Amino acid sequence: MQRYIGLFLLIGMFSCKTKSVVVTPVVPVDTTNVATAKMIAQYYTKITPKFNSISIKSNVKYADERMSQNVNAEIRILKDQKIMVLVRVLGITMAKAYITPDKVQYYEKIGGKYFDGNFEVLSRWLGTDLDFQKIQKLLIGEALDTLNSQTGNVKSDMGFYKIETDSNQGVQKQFYIDSNDLLLKKELIFQTEKDRMLQILYPTFATHEKAFLPENVLIEASQGTSKTNIEMEYKSVTFDEELTFPYQVPNGYEPIIISKTE
Repeated sequence: MQRYIGLFLLIGMFSCKTKSVVVTPVVPVDTTNVATAKMIAQYYTKITPKFNSISIKSNVKYADERMSQNVNAEIRILKDQKIMVLVRVLGITMAKAYITPDKVQYYEKIGGKYFDGNFEVLSRWLGTDLDFQKIQKLLIGEALDTLNSQTGNVKSDMGFYKIETDSNQGVQKQFYIDSNDLLLKKELIFQTEKDRMLQILYPTFATHEKAFLPENVLIEASQGTSKTNIEMEYKSVTFDEELTFPYQVPNGYEPIIISKTE
């Protein structure tokens, strides 16, 4: 599902080829609508982070039909401004991504490749709408879409608030918010006609003074019989330290060229 293993580890969790869509909301009756609006307001009140910056050290496990790989990753976030992900093997930095709202830069030592572009180019290549906020939300355990009382049909489902949307392009989305702690536990994006599915799980959260953050992020992307799994385990988290975001492509690396037809 991805051409470069390092790039997949960093941002390939979005590459299950689900196109950007305009959601056609299923409008509930008034009483349900009021309850839904209240629940969603409580959700955002609870999960809105209070930090300016965050540094996360994690273990990452990647597996598909051809290979499996375990690496360490350091994630640095200056909220709403910058994200840097450093992938290390045996303490050696093997790949680095530097992401801002306007630009995506990346290089990996294996193969000596680098990418320098924007989200428009990257979204076309991956086949799905991608932006800075989606990456930030995924890393800190927030719903990828902005939820509101008109997002879709809300049901009670086995201890969860299940928010389900449908679209006229066949892309369905489901968000599962725990009815007890109001934290997101699962997201599903799927296209039944094309047998494509992306599932994001947040089994447990840790309570920090400045945020509720996932302890694990489990991602499964599938198309037909092809499956890719990514498991991220957050080992340590620090808030509001002064972070640096150094990025420079080593000499001699070759650019990853994405043509308009890809």
